[in-house]
Amino acid sequence: MAVLLYCSGKAQVMTKPIPFILSLILLTACKKEKHEVLPPETQTGAGTFGCLANGKVFIPGGVPGWAGSELSAYYQIVDDRYHFVLGGRRKKDGIDEFVGLFADSLKIVEGGKYILSTRKRGNTSANYSNNSQFFTDGNLYTGELWIKKLDTVKLIVSGTFWFDAVNSKGEKVEIREGRFDMGYRR
Repeated sequence: MAVLLYCSGKAQVMTKPIPFILSLILLTACKKEKHEVLPPETQTGAGTFGCLANGKVFIPGGVPGWAGSELSAYYQIVDDRYHFVLGGRRKKDGIDEFVGLFADSLKIVEGGKYILSTRKRGNTSANYSNNSQFFTDGNLYTGELWIKKLDTVKLIVSGTFWFDAVNSKGEKVEIREGRFDMGYRR
């Protein structure tokens, strides 16, 4: 059996089918490495959330998270105070991670930029956790939340964020290029 191959624009005859068949098997057996990428920045309620956690892509998935899903967003009035909660959770390779953003007793507005700091009334804050390690922002570490779209009729919130957080051992995590485009609950 002879097989005609085209290499570098020239036809070549392969008279031994075994190397050809092995080449085909090797070529089809190779798996392309799947690289995760951050979702695009949109403002349509696309149900997306992502960021870089110490330079690695974080996209929620793998297990239902808090409040029954991998993504959660709330903007509501409780006891005459506004509360905004946004977060994503994923379980991957045995690591359970969570990224959360919060506004306590603060009305958020479209176009508003908020400095992330200590979690208390009147502030916006953020945290990151992986398994049993909890990292939070604070006075020494900071970040920013930018609400680019807040549609109170269609219940859509979109924006970007970044922050630095530290755990009780003083280890720091850098959250960068954060973006979200989600429906929220009241």
